[in-house]
Amino acid sequence: MPEEKIELFTYPGLAEKLRDVLSSGEKVHTEEVLVRLGMKHLDRRELRRLCEDAVMKYGIPIGSSTKGLFLVTDQKSFEEARTYLFKQMVAYSKRIEGLEKAYGIEPSIEEEEAI
Repeated sequence: MPEEKIELFTYPGLAEKLRDVLSSGEKVHTEEVLVRLGMKHLDRRELRRLCEDAVMKYGIPIGSSTKGLFLVTDQKSFEEARTYLFKQMVAYSKRIEGLEKAYGIEPSIEEEEAI
């Protein structure tokens, strides 16, 4: 039987609570975010999904870096968050390319142009 997906924003205000946790202007390490949310039982993957939902569904500008999560409040923090995401995207693209080569598939022209 497939595991049922639980929506993380099942009670009102969780996105706002996440915003409040990050409102100090400092970068907050993922484990500390979970402690402040009172959700220590979640893992990093679930926190990433929570942040993704906050950004995509609720319009809360949350950025991340190797130093933690933060609210995007100005051009500098926007560029930092965007650059970090772009670096992750490039790394995943390279990993996909490596997997394709290891499996004996050459990337198509369309895939190479997209990267």
